[in-house]
Order: sequence, then structure tokens, then C-alpha cells
Amino acid sequence: SLKDSGFRFGLSESFSSEETVGWRTRVAHAIRPSRTDKSWDTSYTHAVRDEFKSVSNHYNPVEVYRRTGQWPLSYSLDTGDRLRVIVYSQRTLTRTYTVDDSGYISVPLVGQVKARGVSTKQVQRRIAARLKAKYLRDPKVSVEVATYRPFFVLGQVQTAGQYPYVVGMTAEVAAAIAGGFTSRANERKFRVSRVYKGRRYTLLVSKNFPIFPGDTVYVRERFF
Repeated sequence: SLKDSGFRFGLSESFSSEETVGWRTRVAHAIRPSRTDKSWDTSYTHAVRDEFKSVSNHYNPVEVYRRTGQWPLSYSLDTGDRLRVIVYSQRTLTRTYTVDDSGYISVPLVGQVKARGVSTKQVQRRIAARLKAKYLRDPKVSVEVATYRPFFVLGQVQTAGQYPYVVGMTAEVAAAIAGGFTSRANERKFRVSRVYKGRRYTLLVSKNFPIFPGDTVYVRERFF
């Protein structure tokens, strides 16, 4: 369905907007021919693919956040994340791998596996597919994050710098980890810089905004 295909961009299931819903409806009506048209499947598939490609190129999660108050994309791996890869009954392949500067992990027999911009489930499927193609009949693979990459806190905090990531942390917690606010800090609004699939986004957020690994939290100065 159009709804299912829309999430191939990596959007979370919570993402929706009148604009998107309206677009789906318009596309469906615009390209749906009569039942007697044998070319329906081909023309429909091509039209939907082209429309999704166009929307994907112009998709801006910051605009979605401004409208909904929610960041619409789930966390994706990047350089510095350490992944625990378990290949059952294969001890030589079971170990911890660090995502390198190019966004890959290097697994024996499997080779270079892209991790940047994807989830642990996607890495898991890629490793299993390569093992099945050449080495194992039915590989059982599990991938999880052993250690997330650090986050950064700058601006009006006591000790700015790099810190180990804590699961479930917010912007306010990030400031607390950095020693707390200075007397001149704006304690209500924060600026967060986030990289997603190689693109950097900047958001103005509240203290309860969820922080991801690799984020830079900037505590601004208040003016009164």
C-alpha cells in the first residue's frame, strides 16, 4: 500500500501530516486507471516510485519537528558506535566491532559491512545474507549496540566537553552531566545539532527533547 511504501525512507511510524496523507490520496486517484487497463501495474509502480523519490529528496525532518514537536526519524548508527555481533556456533565471528570513519565494520569472511545510516537489524540482515551466500546454510546472527558513540555539550555549562552516552537522556540531563548550568544559562531552550545519514540538522528544543548518540547540545546564554 502507499502507506507501507512511504516508510521505506526510514521514517518512524509516528510520522504523519495532512500534507503527506493528502499527497498519498492524490497520487492514488491521479494514477489509478480502469480495471480493464492491463498496463495498470506497470504505470502505477513507476509513478509511485518517481513520486517517492521526489518526496525523499525534499524531505526535511526539522520541518516535521517544528510542526509536530517530535523528531520523526529513529536512531541510525554512525562512526564510533561499537556493535556486538553474535554468529551462533561461530566463535571466531562473534566479537565487538567499531564503526570506522568510513561508516563500515570489518567482519571476517564477510568483509566490509556498511553500518552508517542504518539500524542494527539492517546490519544483522546484511551479515546473515553474505554468510548464507558463501559459507553457512542457515546463519543465525544477532547485532546489538555494545557502546554508543559519545555526545557533546557546549555553551553555558560548568564543564563543556565530550561525554559517554546514557540511554534515554534528554537535553536537560545532558546539561546536568556537563556539571550543570552557569548563572547565565538559558535553562528552557537548547540548540541541538544532529547528523543523520551524513546530513547535519540544527534544532531549537525544550529541556525534555530526547538526545541521540553523537548529538551536540548547546546551552544558550539568556539575555535577561
